[in-house]
Amino acid sequence: MRLGRFFKFQRRRSQEEISVSFAEPKIKSLMIALSVFIFALLFCSQLNRIIKLYSSSQHDVRATIACAHNYFAGRDIYKTHHRALKEDPTLTADIPKFTYPPLLCAVFFPMALMPYEQGKHVYFFLNCFFVIHTAFLLTLIAPIGWLKKPFFFLVLGVSIASEPFAWILRCANFDAMTLYVTAVSIWAYQREKLILSGILIATASWLKVTPGLIFIFLLMGGRQRFIVSAILSGLLLGIFQLMLVGYDQFAYFFMETLPERAGARLQAPSMQSLWSLNQLLFVPGQRGSIFDLREHFDVIHFLSRAVVAVMVLGVILRTSYQTHRFFYAFGVCSAATFLLTDSTYMYRLVWVIFPMSSLFLACILEKYKYSISCITLIVVLLNLQFLHGQIFGKLTGWKAILHGAPTIGALISISTLFVLSIQNGTWNNPLGYLKGMGQHTSSIFKRLSRRNQAVAAGRQRRSALN
Repeated sequence: MRLGRFFKFQRRRSQEEISVSFAEPKIKSLMIALSVFIFALLFCSQLNRIIKLYSSSQHDVRATIACAHNYFAGRDIYKTHHRALKEDPTLTADIPKFTYPPLLCAVFFPMALMPYEQGKHVYFFLNCFFVIHTAFLLTLIAPIGWLKKPFFFLVLGVSIASEPFAWILRCANFDAMTLYVTAVSIWAYQREKLILSGILIATASWLKVTPGLIFIFLLMGGRQRFIVSAILSGLLLGIFQLMLVGYDQFAYFFMETLPERAGARLQAPSMQSLWSLNQLLFVPGQRGSIFDLREHFDVIHFLSRAVVAVMVLGVILRTSYQTHRFFYAFGVCSAATFLLTDSTYMYRLVWVIFPMSSLFLACILEKYKYSISCITLIVVLLNLQFLHGQIFGKLTGWKAILHGAPTIGALISISTLFVLSIQNGTWNNPLGYLKGMGQHTSSIFKRLSRRNQAVAAGRQRRSALN
C-alpha cells in the first residue's frame, strides 16, 4: 500500500461518479475558494480555544498511561487507583479510573516510556490528525469527482468547529482514534482490500463499541474474505487480551466496567443522546422542559429508541452496496449509535463527521438538492453550539432545548438519510448471506476432506511398496 494514496487526492473517477453540468473552470475555482473561506472562518473561530486546550488536563489519556504503568508494575489495571505514580512524577493529578478494554492499555505501552507531559501533548496532535485524516479518507471514498476538494474543506471545517472536537482535545478521549481506524477500514473495504478492512473494523470494535453497527452493516455485505477476516481478527484480539491481563481482569472489564452507565450522573449538554433529549423535553429540571410528562417518560423513551432502531434496520436491509447510498449507511449507523446509547458523552459525537459527510454528499448527488441543502444547513447550525449562546443569549425556558441541539441534529440526519437510503433500492436477504457462507464453509471442509483422503491413500501406497 503506497502512502501516496493517503496524502494525494486521486483523480481517477469511478463509475458511480456523476457529471456536473456546471463544472466549468471559473465555477470550480469559485466553489473551491468558497469552501476554503468557510473552513478558514470556522477554524479561526476555534483557534484560540484549541490553543488553550493544549494545556488542558486530558484526563482520559492520563488514566491510560497510568494503566500502562500499573501493568508493567504487576498491579491490577482496573482496581488500582493512585493520585500519583512513582514511575512518573508528572502524574500528580488525580488519576481517573481506567474503564477501557485491555487492548487500549497495550496500545499505550509506548507512551508509558515517555514522561506524561510529553505523552499527552503527543496524543493531542494525534487526535487532531485522526479527525483531519478521517475527513480526507471520507473524501476519497465519496464518488463526487472534482467536488472532492470543496467536500473535504466543508467536512473538516464543520468537524473542527463542532463542540465534540473541543471535548476530544480537552479530555483526550479515544473516540477519535476509533473513528479513524473505522474510516481506514471503510476505505479499505471500498478499495477491495477486504482482509485489511476486516482486521481494522474488528480492532475498532474492540477499542470502542461505537463502530458496532458499522461492523454489522459491513458483515451484511456478504463479502466472504471480509467476514472471515473480521471474525477471526476479533477472536484473536480477544484471546490476546485474555492472555495479556488474565481471566480475572478480563472478566472484570465485561462484568463491571463495560455495563457502567452515566445516565443518572450527566445531563445535556455534557451528555448527548435520546435519553438526555427526552429529559430536556419531558422532565422538568434545572434547565426547564417543554412538556411535563415525567410519568410517561419511560414509554416515550422506549418508543423513540424503537423508531431509531427500525430506521437503522431498514437502512441495513435496503441499502445497495454498489451505489453512493452505501455511504449513507455509515452516517445512519454512526448517528444511531450515540442516539441509542444512554451513556453517550459529548465527545462521542465526534462521529457526527459520518452523518455530516453523508448529508453533504446527498446535496450533490440527490434529486432534491435544494431541500436537502436546507436540511443540511439546519443540522450544521445545530452542531455549531458556540453560536447558540451568542444568538439566543442565556439558554433558559424553551431555549433550553438547544442544550440538546446535537441530538436533534442527529435525529434529523438519520431521518433524512433513512428516506434517501430506502428509495430505489432492493431488500437484502440476510438469510441468503448465511446460506452463502454455509455453502462456502462446506466447500472448504469438503476440499480439506478430499485432500486428507488423498494424503492417506498416498501413505498406504508407499507403505505397501516398502
